[in-house]
Amino acid sequence: MSEKATKAEPDADAALRADLAEIANADPKALQPDRPPDLSDEELDALLAELD
Repeated sequence: MSEKATKAEPDADAALRADLAEIANADPKALQPDRPPDLSDEELDALLAELD
């Protein structure tokens, strides 16, 4: 492996860690703005009962 490629790897790792940290700390609505609101357990049970 060349010296240049070895030197670039830590930079790529740092960039990836920064991206992952940004995703982990992001508001879920910002990542999925069109996502419907979470349903309560009772609402989910009612919907599942309708499928039967």
